[in-house]
Amino acid sequence: MNFLDSFISPPRADHILIAKYIIIAVSLFFIPYMSILLGSTLFSLGFSYRGKSENNPVFTRFAKDLAETFLGNTGAALIMGVLPVIAMAICFAQILYATPYNTGQYFTITLLLVVLALVAARLYRNSFNKPDASPLLHYGLGIAAHGLTVLALLAFCSSVTFVLFPEEWPINKEPIPLLYDWNVIAQFMFVTGSAVALTCLAILFFFFSWMGGKQDVSGEYAVYVRKFSSITGLIATLLQTPLFLWAIGTLPFSAKSYMVYYLAFGALAVLFVVSYLLYLLIRDANAGLSALIFPLFLIFWLVFLVNENFARENALVYQNYALKKIDAELRAKMEAEREERGGVVAANVELGEQVYTAKCTACHQFEQRVVGPPYVEVLPKYAGDVQKLKDFILNPVKVNPEYIQMPNLGLKPHEAESAAMYLLKHYEELSKK
Repeated sequence: MNFLDSFISPPRADHILIAKYIIIAVSLFFIPYMSILLGSTLFSLGFSYRGKSENNPVFTRFAKDLAETFLGNTGAALIMGVLPVIAMAICFAQILYATPYNTGQYFTITLLLVVLALVAARLYRNSFNKPDASPLLHYGLGIAAHGLTVLALLAFCSSVTFVLFPEEWPINKEPIPLLYDWNVIAQFMFVTGSAVALTCLAILFFFFSWMGGKQDVSGEYAVYVRKFSSITGLIATLLQTPLFLWAIGTLPFSAKSYMVYYLAFGALAVLFVVSYLLYLLIRDANAGLSALIFPLFLIFWLVFLVNENFARENALVYQNYALKKIDAELRAKMEAEREERGGVVAANVELGEQVYTAKCTACHQFEQRVVGPPYVEVLPKYAGDVQKLKDFILNPVKVNPEYIQMPNLGLKPHEAESAAMYLLKHYEELSKK
Protein backbone atom coordinates (compact mmCIF):
# COMPACT_ATOMS: atom_id res chain seq x y z
CA MET A 1 0.00 0.00 0.00
CA ASN A 2 1.31 3.45 -0.90
CA PHE A 3 1.86 5.40 2.35
CA LEU A 4 1.48 8.69 0.45
CA ASP A 5 -2.24 7.94 0.03
CA SER A 6 -2.71 8.65 3.72
CA PHE A 7 -1.33 12.18 3.24
CA ILE A 8 -3.04 13.00 -0.06
CA SER A 9 -6.75 13.64 -0.41
CA PRO A 10 -8.71 11.93 -3.23
CA PRO A 11 -7.81 13.82 -6.42
CA ARG A 12 -10.20 15.78 -8.61
CA ALA A 13 -9.96 15.79 -12.41
CA ASP A 14 -8.37 19.27 -12.47
CA HIS A 15 -5.76 18.14 -9.92
CA ILE A 16 -4.86 15.15 -12.09
CA LEU A 17 -4.45 17.33 -15.19
CA ILE A 18 -2.19 19.75 -13.32
CA ALA A 19 -0.16 16.84 -11.93
CA LYS A 20 0.51 15.51 -15.44
CA TYR A 21 1.76 18.89 -16.62
CA ILE A 22 3.94 19.27 -13.53
CA ILE A 23 5.58 15.88 -14.17
CA ILE A 24 6.57 16.97 -17.68
CA ALA A 25 7.83 20.38 -16.47
CA VAL A 26 9.93 19.17 -13.53
CA SER A 27 11.29 16.22 -15.54
CA LEU A 28 12.66 18.76 -18.02
CA PHE A 29 14.72 20.16 -15.13
CA PHE A 30 15.58 16.93 -13.35
CA ILE A 31 16.66 14.63 -16.19
CA PRO A 32 19.01 17.10 -17.98
CA TYR A 33 20.50 18.20 -14.66
CA MET A 34 21.18 14.66 -13.47
CA SER A 35 22.40 13.72 -16.95
CA ILE A 36 24.96 16.53 -16.90
CA LEU A 37 25.94 15.49 -13.37
CA LEU A 38 26.56 11.96 -14.63
CA GLY A 39 28.49 13.05 -17.71
CA SER A 40 30.58 15.71 -15.99
CA THR A 41 31.67 13.40 -13.15
CA LEU A 42 32.67 10.79 -15.74
CA PHE A 43 34.65 13.26 -17.85
CA SER A 44 36.17 15.04 -14.86
CA LEU A 45 37.35 11.79 -13.32
CA GLY A 46 38.86 10.64 -16.60
CA PHE A 47 40.68 13.88 -17.32
CA SER A 48 41.83 14.24 -13.70
CA TYR A 49 43.43 10.80 -13.88
CA ARG A 50 44.98 11.47 -17.31
CA GLY A 51 46.24 14.87 -16.19
CA LYS A 52 48.14 13.38 -13.26
CA SER A 53 49.32 10.21 -14.95
CA GLU A 54 50.47 12.04 -18.13
CA ASN A 55 51.44 15.24 -16.33
CA ASN A 56 49.28 17.21 -18.76
CA PRO A 57 48.05 20.58 -17.39
CA VAL A 58 45.34 20.88 -20.09
CA PHE A 59 43.65 17.69 -18.88
CA THR A 60 43.99 18.70 -15.23
CA ARG A 61 42.49 22.12 -15.89
CA PHE A 62 39.63 20.65 -17.92
CA ALA A 63 38.80 18.23 -15.08
CA LYS A 64 38.72 21.09 -12.57
CA ASP A 65 36.69 23.39 -14.85
CA LEU A 66 34.10 20.66 -15.36
CA ALA A 67 33.75 20.20 -11.61
CA GLU A 68 33.51 23.92 -10.90
CA THR A 69 31.01 24.54 -13.72
CA PHE A 70 28.60 21.66 -13.24
CA LEU A 71 29.10 20.17 -9.76
CA GLY A 72 28.32 21.34 -6.27
CA ASN A 73 26.08 24.38 -6.81
CA THR A 74 23.72 24.11 -3.82
CA GLY A 75 20.91 26.19 -5.32
CA ALA A 76 20.91 24.27 -8.61
CA ALA A 77 21.09 20.96 -6.74
CA LEU A 78 18.04 21.85 -4.66
CA ILE A 79 15.92 23.32 -7.48
CA MET A 80 16.79 20.86 -10.26
CA GLY A 81 17.76 17.77 -8.28
CA VAL A 82 15.89 17.42 -4.99
CA LEU A 83 12.64 19.36 -5.41
CA PRO A 84 11.67 17.75 -8.74
CA VAL A 85 11.80 14.26 -7.18
CA ILE A 86 9.53 15.40 -4.34
CA ALA A 87 7.16 17.09 -6.81
CA MET A 88 7.03 14.00 -9.03
CA ALA A 89 6.35 11.75 -6.03
CA ILE A 90 3.35 13.87 -5.05
CA CYS A 91 2.07 14.06 -8.64
CA PHE A 92 2.40 10.32 -9.27
CA ALA A 93 0.70 9.65 -5.94
CA GLN A 94 -2.25 11.68 -7.24
CA ILE A 95 -2.34 10.00 -10.65
CA LEU A 96 -1.96 6.51 -9.14
CA TYR A 97 -4.22 7.14 -6.16
CA ALA A 98 -5.64 4.00 -4.48
CA THR A 99 -3.52 1.61 -6.58
CA PRO A 100 -0.90 -0.96 -5.46
CA TYR A 101 1.84 1.15 -7.07
CA ASN A 102 4.11 2.09 -4.15
CA THR A 103 4.94 5.67 -5.07
CA GLY A 104 6.27 6.54 -1.62
CA GLN A 105 8.78 3.68 -1.53
CA TYR A 106 10.10 4.02 -5.09
CA PHE A 107 10.56 7.79 -5.04
CA THR A 108 11.96 7.83 -1.50
CA ILE A 109 14.75 5.53 -2.68
CA THR A 110 15.30 7.73 -5.73
CA LEU A 111 15.39 10.87 -3.57
CA LEU A 112 17.89 9.32 -1.16
CA LEU A 113 20.22 8.35 -4.00
CA VAL A 114 19.91 11.81 -5.57
CA VAL A 115 20.80 13.54 -2.29
CA LEU A 116 23.80 11.25 -1.72
CA ALA A 117 24.98 11.83 -5.31
CA LEU A 118 24.72 15.60 -4.93
CA VAL A 119 26.64 15.55 -1.62
CA ALA A 120 29.36 13.35 -3.13
CA ALA A 121 29.58 15.65 -6.16
CA ARG A 122 30.04 18.67 -3.89
CA LEU A 123 32.79 16.94 -1.93
CA TYR A 124 34.49 15.86 -5.16
CA ARG A 125 34.42 19.43 -6.44
CA ASN A 126 35.93 20.71 -3.19
CA SER A 127 38.76 18.16 -3.41
CA PHE A 128 40.19 20.08 -6.41
CA ASN A 129 40.88 23.04 -4.10
CA LYS A 130 42.90 20.93 -1.65
CA PRO A 131 46.35 20.28 -3.15
CA ASP A 132 47.34 18.15 -0.17
CA ALA A 133 44.26 15.92 -0.48
CA SER A 134 44.93 12.23 -0.96
CA PRO A 135 44.57 11.13 -4.61
CA LEU A 136 42.76 8.07 -3.30
CA LEU A 137 40.19 10.28 -1.54
CA HIS A 138 39.89 12.52 -4.61
CA TYR A 139 39.20 9.64 -6.97
CA GLY A 140 37.04 7.87 -4.40
CA LEU A 141 34.76 10.90 -4.09
CA GLY A 142 34.53 11.18 -7.88
CA ILE A 143 33.69 7.50 -8.29
CA ALA A 144 31.12 7.77 -5.50
CA ALA A 145 29.50 10.81 -7.12
CA HIS A 146 29.37 9.13 -10.51
CA GLY A 147 28.20 5.77 -9.18
CA LEU A 148 25.46 7.29 -7.02
CA THR A 149 24.26 9.37 -9.97
CA VAL A 150 24.06 6.22 -12.09
CA LEU A 151 22.04 4.48 -9.36
CA ALA A 152 19.76 7.49 -8.91
CA LEU A 153 18.97 7.61 -12.63
CA LEU A 154 18.47 3.83 -12.69
CA ALA A 155 16.01 4.04 -9.77
CA PHE A 156 14.21 6.92 -11.46
CA CYS A 157 13.96 5.17 -14.84
CA SER A 158 12.76 1.99 -13.16
CA SER A 159 10.13 3.78 -11.05
CA VAL A 160 8.74 5.81 -13.96
CA THR A 161 8.78 2.89 -16.40
CA PHE A 162 7.00 0.66 -13.87
CA VAL A 163 3.97 2.96 -14.17
CA LEU A 164 3.41 1.45 -17.63
CA PHE A 165 2.89 -2.05 -16.17
CA PRO A 166 -0.29 -1.94 -13.99
CA GLU A 167 -0.56 -5.73 -14.04
CA GLU A 168 2.79 -5.94 -12.21
CA TRP A 169 1.96 -3.48 -9.41
CA PRO A 170 0.32 -5.94 -6.98
CA ILE A 171 3.02 -8.61 -7.29
CA ASN A 172 6.22 -6.53 -7.17
CA LYS A 173 8.18 -6.96 -3.93
CA GLU A 174 11.46 -5.34 -5.01
CA PRO A 175 12.48 -1.93 -3.57
CA ILE A 176 13.39 -0.80 -7.10
CA PRO A 177 10.95 -2.44 -9.57
CA LEU A 178 11.63 -4.14 -12.92
CA LEU A 179 15.41 -3.74 -12.80
CA TYR A 180 15.86 -6.58 -15.27
CA ASP A 181 13.02 -5.71 -17.63
CA TRP A 182 14.08 -4.89 -21.19
CA ASN A 183 12.07 -1.69 -21.23
CA VAL A 184 13.81 -0.41 -18.09
CA ILE A 185 17.21 -1.38 -19.52
CA ALA A 186 16.38 0.36 -22.80
CA GLN A 187 15.16 3.50 -21.02
CA PHE A 188 18.24 3.58 -18.80
CA MET A 189 20.65 3.08 -21.71
CA PHE A 190 18.87 5.86 -23.59
CA VAL A 191 19.15 8.22 -20.59
CA THR A 192 22.84 7.44 -19.99
CA GLY A 193 23.64 7.87 -23.67
CA SER A 194 21.75 11.14 -23.60
CA ALA A 195 23.78 12.15 -20.53
CA VAL A 196 27.02 11.94 -22.49
CA ALA A 197 25.60 13.89 -25.43
CA LEU A 198 23.97 16.53 -23.24
CA THR A 199 27.12 17.00 -21.15
CA CYS A 200 29.16 17.65 -24.29
CA LEU A 201 26.62 20.17 -25.55
CA ALA A 202 26.50 21.81 -22.10
CA ILE A 203 30.30 22.16 -22.16
CA LEU A 204 30.15 23.89 -25.53
CA PHE A 205 27.28 26.11 -24.39
CA PHE A 206 28.59 27.18 -20.97
CA PHE A 207 32.29 27.34 -21.93
CA PHE A 208 31.84 29.29 -25.19
CA SER A 209 28.37 30.89 -25.44
CA TRP A 210 26.61 31.50 -22.11
CA MET A 211 27.22 35.12 -21.01
CA GLY A 212 30.18 35.44 -23.32
CA GLY A 213 31.70 32.09 -22.38
CA LYS A 214 33.92 30.98 -19.52
CA GLN A 215 36.79 33.30 -18.69
CA ASP A 216 40.32 32.43 -19.84
CA VAL A 217 39.15 29.67 -22.19
CA SER A 218 41.44 30.38 -25.12
CA GLY A 219 44.36 29.13 -27.12
CA GLU A 220 45.32 25.46 -27.11
CA TYR A 221 42.99 24.76 -24.20
CA ALA A 222 39.93 26.20 -26.00
CA VAL A 223 40.75 24.27 -29.18
CA TYR A 224 41.01 20.98 -27.29
CA VAL A 225 37.83 21.52 -25.25
CA ARG A 226 35.85 22.45 -28.38
CA LYS A 227 37.23 19.53 -30.39
CA PHE A 228 36.66 16.94 -27.65
CA SER A 229 33.15 18.14 -26.80
CA SER A 230 31.94 18.48 -30.38
CA ILE A 231 33.28 15.14 -31.64
CA THR A 232 32.21 13.19 -28.55
CA GLY A 233 28.87 14.98 -28.58
CA LEU A 234 28.27 14.10 -32.24
CA ILE A 235 29.07 10.42 -31.67
CA ALA A 236 26.81 10.30 -28.60
CA THR A 237 24.01 12.13 -30.44
CA LEU A 238 24.17 9.72 -33.37
CA LEU A 239 23.97 6.82 -30.92
CA GLN A 240 20.82 8.36 -29.45
CA THR A 241 18.81 7.31 -32.50
CA PRO A 242 19.12 3.51 -32.05
CA LEU A 243 18.83 3.86 -28.26
CA PHE A 244 15.70 5.98 -28.62
CA LEU A 245 14.14 3.52 -31.08
CA TRP A 246 14.99 0.69 -28.70
CA ALA A 247 13.27 2.50 -25.84
CA ILE A 248 10.14 3.13 -27.96
CA GLY A 249 10.14 -0.39 -29.38
CA THR A 250 10.21 -2.06 -25.97
CA LEU A 251 7.22 -0.12 -24.63
CA PRO A 252 4.39 -2.44 -23.53
CA PHE A 253 1.70 -2.90 -26.17
CA SER A 254 -0.89 -1.13 -24.00
CA ALA A 255 1.26 2.03 -23.97
CA LYS A 256 1.66 2.32 -27.74
CA SER A 257 -0.50 4.42 -30.06
CA TYR A 258 -0.24 6.41 -33.27
CA MET A 259 0.43 9.57 -31.24
CA VAL A 260 3.39 7.88 -29.51
CA TYR A 261 4.88 7.04 -32.92
CA TYR A 262 4.17 10.52 -34.35
CA LEU A 263 5.94 12.18 -31.42
CA ALA A 264 8.82 9.71 -31.69
CA PHE A 265 9.23 10.72 -35.33
CA GLY A 266 9.22 14.39 -34.30
CA ALA A 267 11.87 13.76 -31.63
CA LEU A 268 14.08 11.99 -34.19
CA ALA A 269 13.71 14.96 -36.55
CA VAL A 270 14.98 17.32 -33.84
CA LEU A 271 17.83 14.89 -33.11
CA PHE A 272 18.78 14.91 -36.79
CA VAL A 273 18.98 18.72 -36.78
CA VAL A 274 21.18 18.62 -33.65
CA SER A 275 23.53 16.11 -35.30
CA TYR A 276 23.78 18.21 -38.46
CA LEU A 277 24.56 21.38 -36.51
CA LEU A 278 27.25 19.52 -34.56
CA TYR A 279 28.76 18.42 -37.86
CA LEU A 280 28.82 22.06 -39.01
CA LEU A 281 30.40 23.09 -35.71
CA ILE A 282 33.18 20.54 -36.20
CA ARG A 283 33.68 21.40 -39.87
CA ASP A 284 33.77 25.18 -39.38
CA ALA A 285 35.15 25.24 -35.80
CA ASN A 286 32.27 27.59 -34.97
CA ALA A 287 31.58 27.24 -31.23
CA GLY A 288 28.88 29.90 -31.55
CA LEU A 289 26.52 27.23 -32.90
CA SER A 290 26.40 25.76 -29.40
CA ALA A 291 23.97 28.57 -28.47
CA LEU A 292 21.49 26.89 -30.81
CA ILE A 293 22.43 23.24 -30.39
CA PHE A 294 22.05 23.02 -26.59
CA PRO A 295 18.47 24.44 -26.50
CA LEU A 296 17.54 22.21 -29.45
CA PHE A 297 18.62 19.13 -27.52
CA LEU A 298 16.44 20.26 -24.61
CA ILE A 299 13.54 20.53 -27.09
CA PHE A 300 14.28 16.93 -28.11
CA TRP A 301 13.92 15.97 -24.45
CA LEU A 302 10.68 17.95 -24.14
CA VAL A 303 9.19 16.05 -27.09
CA PHE A 304 10.36 12.79 -25.53
CA LEU A 305 8.72 13.66 -22.19
CA VAL A 306 5.42 14.57 -23.90
CA ASN A 307 5.64 11.27 -25.76
CA GLU A 308 6.20 9.48 -22.45
CA ASN A 309 3.11 11.18 -21.05
CA PHE A 310 0.98 9.86 -23.94
CA ALA A 311 2.38 6.36 -23.35
CA ARG A 312 1.38 6.64 -19.67
CA GLU A 313 -2.12 7.79 -20.65
CA ASN A 314 -2.49 4.73 -22.87
CA ALA A 315 -1.26 2.34 -20.18
CA LEU A 316 -3.39 3.90 -17.43
CA VAL A 317 -6.73 3.91 -19.26
CA TYR A 318 -8.48 1.88 -16.53
CA GLN A 319 -6.92 3.96 -13.76
CA ASN A 320 -8.20 7.08 -15.53
CA TYR A 321 -11.71 5.61 -15.48
CA ALA A 322 -11.36 5.00 -11.73
CA LEU A 323 -10.16 8.58 -11.21
CA LYS A 324 -13.15 9.92 -13.15
CA LYS A 325 -15.44 7.99 -10.82
CA ILE A 326 -13.65 9.45 -7.79
CA ASP A 327 -13.97 12.92 -9.33
CA ALA A 328 -17.72 12.44 -9.88
CA GLU A 329 -18.19 11.32 -6.27
CA LEU A 330 -16.21 14.29 -4.98
CA ARG A 331 -18.19 16.74 -7.08
CA ALA A 332 -21.49 15.24 -5.91
CA LYS A 333 -20.33 15.55 -2.31
CA MET A 334 -19.21 19.14 -2.85
CA GLU A 335 -22.52 19.99 -4.49
CA ALA A 336 -24.44 18.50 -1.58
CA GLU A 337 -22.33 20.47 0.90
CA ARG A 338 -22.83 23.63 -1.14
CA GLU A 339 -26.59 23.15 -1.16
CA GLU A 340 -26.56 22.50 2.58
CA ARG A 341 -24.58 25.69 3.23
CA GLY A 342 -26.99 27.56 0.96
CA GLY A 343 -29.98 26.47 3.03
CA VAL A 344 -31.43 23.98 0.51
CA VAL A 345 -33.61 21.42 2.28
CA ALA A 346 -32.78 17.80 1.55
CA ALA A 347 -35.55 15.63 0.13
CA ASN A 348 -37.68 13.95 2.82
CA VAL A 349 -41.09 12.33 3.29
CA GLU A 350 -42.43 15.12 5.50
CA LEU A 351 -41.76 17.74 2.84
CA GLY A 352 -43.27 15.37 0.28
CA GLU A 353 -46.56 15.24 2.22
CA GLN A 354 -46.66 19.03 2.25
CA VAL A 355 -46.07 19.18 -1.51
CA TYR A 356 -48.75 16.52 -2.07
CA THR A 357 -51.31 18.42 -0.01
CA ALA A 358 -50.55 21.75 -1.67
CA LYS A 359 -50.00 20.70 -5.28
CA CYS A 360 -51.42 17.23 -5.97
CA THR A 361 -54.73 16.74 -4.15
CA ALA A 362 -56.67 18.99 -6.54
CA CYS A 363 -56.23 16.43 -9.30
CA HIS A 364 -55.31 13.16 -7.60
CA GLN A 365 -56.44 10.88 -4.80
CA PHE A 366 -54.99 7.54 -3.90
CA GLU A 367 -58.08 5.37 -4.33
CA GLN A 368 -60.50 7.38 -6.46
CA ARG A 369 -60.51 9.15 -9.77
CA VAL A 370 -60.53 12.97 -9.73
CA VAL A 371 -59.09 14.93 -12.68
CA GLY A 372 -56.29 12.44 -12.98
CA PRO A 373 -56.19 8.70 -12.37
CA PRO A 374 -56.06 7.27 -8.83
CA TYR A 375 -52.56 6.68 -7.59
CA VAL A 376 -53.23 2.98 -6.90
CA GLU A 377 -53.48 2.50 -10.68
CA VAL A 378 -50.33 4.36 -11.74
CA LEU A 379 -47.86 3.94 -8.89
CA PRO A 380 -47.23 0.18 -9.28
CA LYS A 381 -44.98 0.82 -12.29
CA TYR A 382 -42.81 3.13 -10.13
CA ALA A 383 -42.53 0.74 -7.18
CA GLY A 384 -39.21 1.38 -5.42
CA ASP A 385 -37.95 3.77 -8.12
CA VAL A 386 -38.01 7.25 -6.59
CA GLN A 387 -35.80 8.68 -9.33
CA LYS A 388 -38.12 7.55 -12.13
CA LEU A 389 -41.19 9.06 -10.45
CA LYS A 390 -39.28 12.25 -9.65
CA ASP A 391 -38.30 12.60 -13.32
CA PHE A 392 -41.94 12.24 -14.38
CA ILE A 393 -43.12 14.85 -11.85
CA LEU A 394 -40.50 17.32 -13.09
CA ASN A 395 -41.26 16.63 -16.78
CA PRO A 396 -44.77 15.10 -17.08
CA VAL A 397 -45.89 13.60 -20.39
CA LYS A 398 -49.30 12.33 -21.58
CA VAL A 399 -49.57 8.60 -20.92
CA ASN A 400 -53.26 7.62 -20.73
CA PRO A 401 -55.52 9.09 -23.45
CA GLU A 402 -58.47 8.90 -21.06
CA TYR A 403 -57.00 11.70 -18.95
CA ILE A 404 -55.69 15.16 -19.71
CA GLN A 405 -51.93 15.67 -19.63
CA MET A 406 -50.55 16.53 -16.23
CA PRO A 407 -49.18 20.11 -16.20
CA ASN A 408 -45.67 20.98 -15.08
CA LEU A 409 -46.05 22.05 -11.45
CA GLY A 410 -42.82 24.06 -11.36
CA LEU A 411 -41.38 22.08 -8.46
CA LYS A 412 -37.74 22.21 -7.47
CA PRO A 413 -35.79 18.95 -7.79
CA HIS A 414 -35.74 18.29 -4.03
CA GLU A 415 -39.50 19.04 -3.83
CA ALA A 416 -40.27 16.59 -6.65
CA GLU A 417 -38.08 13.96 -5.02
CA SER A 418 -39.81 14.51 -1.68
CA ALA A 419 -43.24 14.13 -3.31
CA ALA A 420 -42.12 10.91 -5.01
CA MET A 421 -40.81 9.56 -1.71
CA TYR A 422 -44.11 10.34 0.05
CA LEU A 423 -46.33 8.91 -2.69
CA LEU A 424 -44.43 5.64 -2.89
CA LYS A 425 -44.24 5.29 0.89
CA HIS A 426 -47.99 5.93 1.34
CA TYR A 427 -48.84 3.58 -1.55
CA GLU A 428 -46.74 0.83 0.05
CA GLU A 429 -48.59 1.32 3.35
CA LEU A 430 -51.96 1.09 1.58
CA SER A 431 -50.88 -2.07 -0.25
CA LYS A 432 -50.16 -3.82 3.03
CA LYS A 433 -53.66 -3.25 4.39
